[in-house]
Amino acid sequence: MSPAPSLVSGAIPASIFLILSLACFYLMDIVSLIIKFPSPTASGFFEWDNGTLPILDNFHWLRPLDPVIREITPGFAPSSFGYDDFGGGGVIVPVYYFAYLAFTPPTRSQPLSERKIDIHGAIIWSVLVVLFHVIPVVGIMFDTTLEDRHWWTWFWQLYSVRITLSWYIIRFFGWFITLPTLHSTLSYRTKTTLILAPFIAIALGFWTYTALYCPYSLSMIFFPYSLAVDTWVSRMRRLLQFDQLFIFGSSVLWVAMDMRRNGSSSAIKILFAAVVLAGVVGTGASFGLVWLWREWQLVSDGEKDTSKTE
Repeated sequence: MSPAPSLVSGAIPASIFLILSLACFYLMDIVSLIIKFPSPTASGFFEWDNGTLPILDNFHWLRPLDPVIREITPGFAPSSFGYDDFGGGGVIVPVYYFAYLAFTPPTRSQPLSERKIDIHGAIIWSVLVVLFHVIPVVGIMFDTTLEDRHWWTWFWQLYSVRITLSWYIIRFFGWFITLPTLHSTLSYRTKTTLILAPFIAIALGFWTYTALYCPYSLSMIFFPYSLAVDTWVSRMRRLLQFDQLFIFGSSVLWVAMDMRRNGSSSAIKILFAAVVLAGVVGTGASFGLVWLWREWQLVSDGEKDTSKTE
């Protein structure tokens, strides 16, 4: 077991994530969007050539937050932290990765039992993700009417809050009620694969559907071109494109740097694999695969010795 590196030796290479965070904030240019263009919520509805759609009021029945959420939802950004809804995942997520690499010891320096995901907790968390994130996204993409898809978008907006609250409620009742625990002789690799594989498949499914049926090119959807016409819609689209590029890029870089400091694999190899996979299976499935690779590698030196005690 190797000693943990000093804070300085961990913080210096990790500072690249702070640079990425600042770069994303600069390129997204949220401040100019707010200053130059009035929010579309001022009119109370969305308007386009073929009609209008009302912007929902008091949807969440949270008096202090509903006015704020009402302003944000028309230009939402997918996120995994509640703060991302206000600052952009591409800005917030790299800060988390910096803190992880700067202030935590390499996973390989910890006992094998502490390197592993809590499988029982991961199963509960996965169910909550399906309920509050996956199902609403399916509604957003596939519901039959525009009004219903609009409703699902509003419901989806606070998914990270719903997941977190539900998680702590379940943990609270777990102190008083013995929750069933799954006992299995499956290896840790197999368990993590069974947990992550459905989400990788879902991401691949959305990517495939988009590639086959979207009337716009993938480059138009994902690449932040220069603004030909400076409008609220074009700025918002470009903002979200930068947001997603920095979320994916920083996430893959985190996996690569974490595996490198653990001596598990070459960072260049991981980055190359992630980029190639992203072009084939999409960014979501690509990150899921490299993350699964990380989980396998971090327990590879002790899996055989502990498989009997799983």
